[in-house]
Amino acid sequence: MLDKRTMQMLQLLVQTQHYVAAKELMEHFSISRRTLYYDIQKINDWLEKAGLPLVRYIYAKGFYLDEGSRQAAMRLIGETKSSLYALRSGERQVYLLLYVLLADERITTQECMERTGVSRNTILQDLKQMKKELGKHGLSLAYSYASGYEITGDELAIRNLLSHTVQSLLHDGQEQLLRDLHEADPDIPSPAIILDWLHDCEQQLQLQFAEDSLKPLSYLFSLYLKRIKSGHAAAYPPEQRKHIVQTKHYGVIQSLEQVVQTKLPREEKGYLATLLLSAKVNDFELSAEHYELPLLKQAIAEMVDLFEMRACVVFDQRVQLERNLYIHLQPAYYRFLYDIDVANPLKEVIQVQYRDIYELTKKSIAPLEKLVGKAIRDDEIAFITVHFGGWMRRQGIRATALRRVLLVCANGVGTSRILAQQLEGLISNMELLGPITLRQYEQFQEDVDIVISTTKIANPRHRIIFVNPILTDRDKVHLLSQIETISQSSPSHITAQTIVDLVKKYAVLEKEEQLVEEIKQVLQQQKQVKRERKPMLDELLQEDCIQLKDYVSDWREAIRIASEPLLKNQSITEMYVQAMIDNVEENGPYIVIAPMVALPHARPEQGVNRVGMSLLRLEQPVSFSEKQLREAQLIIVLAAVDNETHLQALSQLSAMLSEEGNIDRLIAADDRETILRYIKTYSK
Repeated sequence: MLDKRTMQMLQLLVQTQHYVAAKELMEHFSISRRTLYYDIQKINDWLEKAGLPLVRYIYAKGFYLDEGSRQAAMRLIGETKSSLYALRSGERQVYLLLYVLLADERITTQECMERTGVSRNTILQDLKQMKKELGKHGLSLAYSYASGYEITGDELAIRNLLSHTVQSLLHDGQEQLLRDLHEADPDIPSPAIILDWLHDCEQQLQLQFAEDSLKPLSYLFSLYLKRIKSGHAAAYPPEQRKHIVQTKHYGVIQSLEQVVQTKLPREEKGYLATLLLSAKVNDFELSAEHYELPLLKQAIAEMVDLFEMRACVVFDQRVQLERNLYIHLQPAYYRFLYDIDVANPLKEVIQVQYRDIYELTKKSIAPLEKLVGKAIRDDEIAFITVHFGGWMRRQGIRATALRRVLLVCANGVGTSRILAQQLEGLISNMELLGPITLRQYEQFQEDVDIVISTTKIANPRHRIIFVNPILTDRDKVHLLSQIETISQSSPSHITAQTIVDLVKKYAVLEKEEQLVEEIKQVLQQQKQVKRERKPMLDELLQEDCIQLKDYVSDWREAIRIASEPLLKNQSITEMYVQAMIDNVEENGPYIVIAPMVALPHARPEQGVNRVGMSLLRLEQPVSFSEKQLREAQLIIVLAAVDNETHLQALSQLSAMLSEEGNIDRLIAADDRETILRYIKTYSK
């Protein structure tokens, strides 16, 4: 039988979807390493008697339960009775934040202790950290000795904080915290009722909300309604309400009053309507075209123009790209206008995995910022990045062939596209079906070998592999390992069982099955994802690719002379030089990307043999326009072999040219060595 501490430890492992380090468990429960391993053994004895897989330990990572074990253990200990006592410090602070925000009156320290089962000192430390976090959002944690704590500040800021918190909890698999709050306070409207109402809204609004928006919306509406009932009103400016009340979204909010049996102030109905307007959608019905925003469509077209120019790429399916961007940005437009924060839990992953595309996206969103009259936040830029990234080919590793694979994605059109593209680059000879939404899967009747899904499927009819919406290299290795297991392929490398069979010749094994599993995990860690290497700026712009001249007769001669180093090293052919000239004659001086900087380029199939770059510095500027406009003294020829290999070097070039004064310094350079020093500085 498990005691209180070991039950709490098991609950923590059950609620956690990743490894938990030994040090973290020791600190959380204030126990020694010896006691920790004794407790884990007690848990494993209990699991073994229940016929469940054991808690595993992986060196340098920690303890974990696989997904099947977690689900089984959760059912056994009672899924709906997950103890708040098992929360780690960060999770406990989030729970306390929500607990204080949703209370009808101030909360005392004693009440916080009773809710979480920790000591007064621990609660005071949690509240201290919570106060710091609130300060980042312009909010305060007010305290009265007589009555306790409350959170004060602008109501719209509080609701944005609630939005970030709810979305983070759901993304991290901590929905149980939200359920506990609802169970503890019957005055909070049921998210299930709100969810049914949202499905009715889809019919009335002739659209389909993205599935990863529906659950957050259901919780947020219920929490905001609780704030409204408690007398916390949002000061919504009349000039903003004037537009909102004319939308269908405002009309459907009227029906919410009947669902929750609460009369809502006009300001609140306007605020809640903007939540619907700003929610991510999968698609619009054709009959909803009267909602379209022509100025937004124009800004998107200009944004794609800028991205193509800065990234030196051409999108073959540009019409579909612009449509997908519009599907995402129409709701985002209202978020920008009305300062509604939407946390992007994938932002850090996107910034790392698609760093070059992210930086180029940041430099291409000026038309959108001009339209809404304010800077676009990094979370939103990351969302836009996945749309551009989804149309750019990436190189991956290849796995054993599967005939038919279905992709189910609940994360909207942009993420669905980029995930499909990653899978196509990862799995060879695959017929990829989809992506489809979770609701579309419920109607799916075809036979497939495997379903790859970003979300849990309640009643799956196929073998399911769960993946993150954007695959890291580690995710790719894990996915390939799962595919190998499911397809029962025979990998050519040494297997865990092979090693164990060899050891058995010389030793007696007590727990062979556990040893096989741990060796599998270690072998999996050794796998490496082979990806196409992208050269840095100083690898392309070397000394023999840099020329300094006084002047040229015209822009055509400038392109020809600038191309000579690439012709000499056979990176390009004469056909490519002519294609660059033809592009300017046909499309105008679009290659002048900054004052005094031109970036001639053409398509890879027009004469590129390998990726390359060359630079021509002129003492006297040359005009790329017949009207002596769009002059340049730095002519940088780019030869790209695809839509991505050159992006790292191009991003570094962009960073160098964006630094104030650098263009003038490069033009004034007396020798190639000076230019090379700048190139080296930015090639990191």
